[in-house]
Amino acid sequence: MKIPAVSTLLCAAIIAGAMPVGVAQAAGFTYGSISVTPGTTQGLLTYRTMDSSKSQLCDLNTFICNTSVTSSPPAITGEIAQGSYSLSPSGKLAFVAEASVSRGTLNNIYKVVDGKLGTSQTLPISGQIYRILFTPGDTHIVARTATALISVDLKTNTILGTAPWTSGDFFAFAQVSPNGRLVAYYSSATQTAPTRHFRIVDLLKGKTYTLSQTLPYWDLLSEESMLFQFSPDGKFLIYKDDRSGPQTLYKVDLARLVQLKGKEFLGTRMFTKSYTVSDFMLTDSRTLLYL
Repeated sequence: MKIPAVSTLLCAAIIAGAMPVGVAQAAGFTYGSISVTPGTTQGLLTYRTMDSSKSQLCDLNTFICNTSVTSSPPAITGEIAQGSYSLSPSGKLAFVAEASVSRGTLNNIYKVVDGKLGTSQTLPISGQIYRILFTPGDTHIVARTATALISVDLKTNTILGTAPWTSGDFFAFAQVSPNGRLVAYYSSATQTAPTRHFRIVDLLKGKTYTLSQTLPYWDLLSEESMLFQFSPDGKFLIYKDDRSGPQTLYKVDLARLVQLKGKEFLGTRMFTKSYTVSDFMLTDSRTLLYL
């Protein structure tokens, strides 16, 4: 691998068991993040200090980075206000909440062609949608309403499954599995409520699995840029935790998870070394990139 002019290295680990290479300390840089242009093999590495940043575009197949190319299209995320919209990561679909005199708010999914809204379908979900997550390939969505998490198959426009929304939770770092069945999210600890929750919701069973931890200190994970990622084949989930000291990665076998009789999950630590993982991403179901 080659990353010129930056002393922090982007590491590639094969999920099937090979140990990752070591990480050199970044001279002067304190934080790194990875983002990917949807539908390509290009990733943007950004290194930040308190008062400056440096970015470069990298080819994820060759691990060669170009310092002269420093931009990548951003994804639109965040809470959805009534009457506003959200794009899928591919940019090919748009969710739009539209007012109707006769039917109230219509939750529509539009196809986006050449930057314009095309044909649409109305989701089988009534009431306000506060957050929407698209699966890779835009085959399913998961919507959060005031009372439920709802998975919809966009090909048939039918509800795949639902689970009650845990009132009072923070829906942070939310990710959805490729088949639209599972949602992982994080509810951070606060000064008045010092217990944090990692949650994985099975929308087919209507069941929520939880890893809860009470903290004697500030919730450092709430300051991260990413905590969860499902594998592209939908077989496992990777999440970041600092329960054993450093912020490192843990792996959850999803086939075993959905067979659990209880409602608690833990996961298996991926690295034995005690370095801190800043950011990570799966390029496929065998290859993990991390900083």
